[in-house]
Amino acid sequence: MDEADVAQQEVELSLKLALERKEPSLAATGVCHFCGEALVEGQKFCDSDCEEDYRRLQWQKSQRVRG
Repeated sequence: MDEADVAQQEVELSLKLALERKEPSLAATGVCHFCGEALVEGQKFCDSDCEEDYRRLQWQKSQRVRG
């Protein structure tokens, strides 16, 4: 096994681990995920502000220290 093979294995492992940590995508539920307003079928947020606020809140939650 040469250096290229080892590097390829490391890349594949990193990708596998990143995919395992990836958050599942949001499903369109008929209501805005942030404010709860009714939506047209297929939408996840009522507007870009709600989407941005939702993502910011999720990021803040992910940064909290768990203990």
